[in-house]
Amino acid sequence: MIMRTNMEDEGDPRECDGQQKDKKLRGDNYGWGSLKPATLQVLNNPKAALAFLSCAIFTQAMTVNGLARSVVTTLERRFHLTSTDMGAVLIANDVANFVSSLPISYLGAKNKPRWLGCGMLLLAVGASVFALPHFVAEPYRVVPTTSHELCRSNASNFSASVHFNSWNQTKCGNTTSSSGQGIQGYMYVLVLGKFLIGIGACALFSLGVTYINENTPSNQSSVYLGIFYSFSIVGPAVGYLLASVFLKIPTDNTFPNNIDPEHPQWIGAWWIGFILTGALAVVAAIFILGLPRRLSRKVEGTRVAFKLQIM
Repeated sequence: MIMRTNMEDEGDPRECDGQQKDKKLRGDNYGWGSLKPATLQVLNNPKAALAFLSCAIFTQAMTVNGLARSVVTTLERRFHLTSTDMGAVLIANDVANFVSSLPISYLGAKNKPRWLGCGMLLLAVGASVFALPHFVAEPYRVVPTTSHELCRSNASNFSASVHFNSWNQTKCGNTTSSSGQGIQGYMYVLVLGKFLIGIGACALFSLGVTYINENTPSNQSSVYLGIFYSFSIVGPAVGYLLASVFLKIPTDNTFPNNIDPEHPQWIGAWWIGFILTGALAVVAAIFILGLPRRLSRKVEGTRVAFKLQIM
């Protein structure tokens, strides 16, 4: 009787093994936390993971190499930035990649989908921060063309540079300097946005490539990686195309109607593209966060069979 009671207290070891196996299989399912319905398990395969990661790198390439480079002159005109200022904005992405690549590669090795998804959320935050100056800065005011031309024509009548400088500051009224000095500080907001984008996208080139390589058959990994990298090439092209469309739209509702995109003071809606890519990054992050650490075990069986065929 005592032995039977002890066995009942200890439980059946086969039942414990079955529970552990169920938990392990549950952890390999697609979903978020405890929400892992059977209907979503069609996404628990390498092809679906490739689609999500390709969408992520497409969004990153479109943001960094397409939209950001297409709006350089627009940002210079809108916020009175110099070429040096815009160089600092653009290089912030590369600095972020350099600083964060090693820590992310080391810390994210245990749970790659979580780090990839959080990285895309951070990219969405960075894109929103990059577009933030449009919403918080004062509305863009166009200097009348007649007064601008008057300053240039009258300035040519002055032979002495000292008289010209004093006249230019008083008569032309420094039409853009007073407001320009106030909005030049938004350069640091643009730098912060690009820095966050660089950190968020860093995981794609380290953890994303590793995750695809680990969860695809050995004889197909090169094809999967080729498709993955091809989306990073298509992204900038789409970014340039979208920027050409958005920059033909006035930046806000207060823009004069008598100025068209051919006017030298035209400011297009540069910010729409970054709001769009931020939304795409959030969608990609949701699907990536649902990926398990290891995809279906069919991949492992395929790798073993492939190795046996080689031997």
